[in-house]
Amino acid sequence: MRDIVLYGLIIIVSGVLAELSVRFKHRLVRIYCVVNMILIPSAFAGLRTGIGTDYYNYVVIFKESQNNFWDSRIEKGYLLINRIIAMLGGDEHFMFFVICALTILFVYLALYDRRDKISVGIGMFMFLLLYYQTSYNLVRHVLAISILLFSLKYVFDKKFIRFIMWVAIATLIHSSSVFFVPVYFVNRILEKKPYISIQAMILAMVFLFIRYMDIIFLKIFSLIPFLESYSTYLAGASHFQSGGHLMLDLMNMTYIAPGFIMYFILKKLDERFVMYYFLLLTGFVIQFASRGLFELIAIRASMEYFVAVVIVVPYYFKALNQRRLVSISFLLTLIYIMIWLAIFFHFKNSETIPYNWIL
Repeated sequence: MRDIVLYGLIIIVSGVLAELSVRFKHRLVRIYCVVNMILIPSAFAGLRTGIGTDYYNYVVIFKESQNNFWDSRIEKGYLLINRIIAMLGGDEHFMFFVICALTILFVYLALYDRRDKISVGIGMFMFLLLYYQTSYNLVRHVLAISILLFSLKYVFDKKFIRFIMWVAIATLIHSSSVFFVPVYFVNRILEKKPYISIQAMILAMVFLFIRYMDIIFLKIFSLIPFLESYSTYLAGASHFQSGGHLMLDLMNMTYIAPGFIMYFILKKLDERFVMYYFLLLTGFVIQFASRGLFELIAIRASMEYFVAVVIVVPYYFKALNQRRLVSISFLLTLIYIMIWLAIFFHFKNSETIPYNWIL
């Protein structure tokens, strides 16, 4: 119960501060809200010790960044951040603080860009609910997907160079981010022809790509040197079985079904919803298509796309509240909280309980 209260307060308080940061008119008050929104979860991420499945691996990586920079298989962008922190006199705890702060900052900037259409507070609440404890384990991956979420701004603004720049930065933190590049071109297609039939065709292509990814990925890995290390995942991935498929699908449906039901209402609310929702569906298709094949790789790869959920869900709440269907919004909130409790406290995903800190 102590851990539920602790993480719950971090998530709720940070979500409220995110919302207040766009509600207040006074600039200093807004800055105060943003700083504390970032500071609170980042402080607890930095002060932790021994929790998060790969905690000690990241401690080793931090030390590796100082002594074995060029020989390390870890992405150089992430190593560079670690090395700069070490040069400034920081330790692994300060490193965890900085990485978490950067992660939340990029998510906030992505949400802030849509502040006229969605609730920034609900978006931050959803991100922390789904990814805060996950980031205790997948440290660099969650940072990378937060950068990709921010990069969508340049997809919609049709600024290809800036989009590629941010994708490149994300790729230097986690190599799987390179597979986000097609998003720019898919958006151009859907802007001109936002038909459901076109979306279904693209999703079908994604499905087939995943089903034959052993052949395709091995070829890609052989052509792109910095992705070659991922061939080790591919070699053993066919033996990995995550289990719990039905439960995972039911959980995912709670994020997808409202968009399916209210699709045309939400599209009318904001044309950009089409792309955000498509990304969410793509993440689900990647997960679903990988069943019995390369689930370990596909589940990780799906995160780049599924993270759109933190923008999609606030659209649901906006549409429901406009129609005074607050009771349904409340029900969805309860469902998402129950999923959070199941994932991180019942199944102990990411191994973030009990919370231990250095103080």
